Amino acid sequence: MNKNMKPGPKPRKTTQEFFKQIEHHASRGLSQQQICHALGISETWWYEAKQKNPDITESYKKGKAKGIGEICNSIFEQALNGSIAAACFYLKNRDPNRWSYFKLL
Repeated sequence: MNKNMKPGPKPRKTTQEFFKQIEHHASRGLSQQQICHALGISETWWYEAKQKNPDITESYKKGKAKGIGEICNSIFEQALNGSIAAACFYLKNRDPNRWSYFKLL
């Protein structure tokens, strides 16, 4: 081993595939800590890399928004197709001032 080399993790490359993986995991509801575990990276590296590369944060935010959008669309479609539970859930969350249980009493 070269005496001038620092011990520690190898440098990681932030490729488009890496950003796609972050987005995918975030869209499935994984936390930043869980994404680190899934990708085999340390949380220390993650938070340091986020400071240097805003694309990491953007991939995470984009994935979260995508997942929320997919679930929201699914609930909306179920409500339109006759699911009373989905309709109640949707209305209570999208318009709580009008559809809150306590407002209805």
